[in-house]
Parts: sequence; C-alpha cells; structure tokens
Amino acid sequence: MSRVDGFVRKAMLAACVGAILLIGLAGVGVTILLSWDDADSKAIWRHALASKDGQLRLYEVFPGEWDHVYVFAPYMPRGSVCRTLGVTPVDCERVVTFESQDDGAMSLALVAGARVVRYVEHGRGNGDFGPVATGRPVPRAQAVYRIVAGEALSTGSRSLAFVALEPPSSAAMPVPPR
Repeated sequence: MSRVDGFVRKAMLAACVGAILLIGLAGVGVTILLSWDDADSKAIWRHALASKDGQLRLYEVFPGEWDHVYVFAPYMPRGSVCRTLGVTPVDCERVVTFESQDDGAMSLALVAGARVVRYVEHGRGNGDFGPVATGRPVPRAQAVYRIVAGEALSTGSRSLAFVALEPPSSAAMPVPPR
C-alpha cells in the first residue's frame, strides 16, 4: 500500500468518526431540547409522586403570580384555546405556543388577571387531568387534585390520574402561597 492510499484511508476514517460524533452530539442536543420542553410536565409528575397526602396542588408546582388555571383536553385547537383565554388572533401563536396534536398531550394555562403568564404542555404520561371542564377557569386555591393510581404500565409503574376536588367552602378555603 502506498503512502497516498494510507493517507486517504486515515482521512476517510477520521471523516467517518467525525460524522458519527456529530450525529451523536446532535441526538444528545435533540434529547436535551425535548426534555427541556417537558420540564413543567415532569415537575407535575414529581410533585404528585412526592405528595404525602395524595393531593396535587398546582400552586406548589407553579409558584408565582397567577389567579386561575385552565386545563385543556388533548386535540384542543389553538384557536379555541386562544378564544377561551381571550388572546387576540395576532398574539395567539406567541402565547399558545403549541397545539395538541395527539391523545398524549394536554395543556394548562396559568392566568393572572386577563394575562396568560405561563402556558404548559403536559404529557398525560406524567398524570392525566381528564376528564376536564375545558374552558372553565379554576381558581388558584381550588387547583387541588386528588392523585389516583391508574392502570399498570409496561414499565412496571402505574399511571396517575388527577381528579379535581370539590371546591372547599369559602370560610375554610386556604390561601395559597405566591
């Protein structure tokens, strides 16, 4: 084998190794981006698993300024969500950042006054808020759900369902922290 052939083989090997590394890094980047988008949904799951009393309090998952939460079922068109939230057509795509296209994705909108302060994509694999009263705001203090273990999954764990509690009387209603 000549020196040129050896050089060509080494160059081709280096190019192949470089391409494999580039593809691997791109895959890691996509995984990081997808898991980043799912951070809010995973936070709901973690809070549910950590619950000591079998209740999920959304004001503990999402501290900060918000007065109401809207839970939207899968397949809810973006335009319907925007109309329900009072978002203008001009601002709709900016505020409602995704549209549920399958049975596995729900959304939650946290609203302060008349402004959407957070729009969350929630994977039902991290707990199912169904059935939901789509289009009905739930006051912050009443955004408390009973955690119910569901069916066994192939992973060995169980699915979770979040069932809305009956609204407490106004005299006994706790004031959630902000």
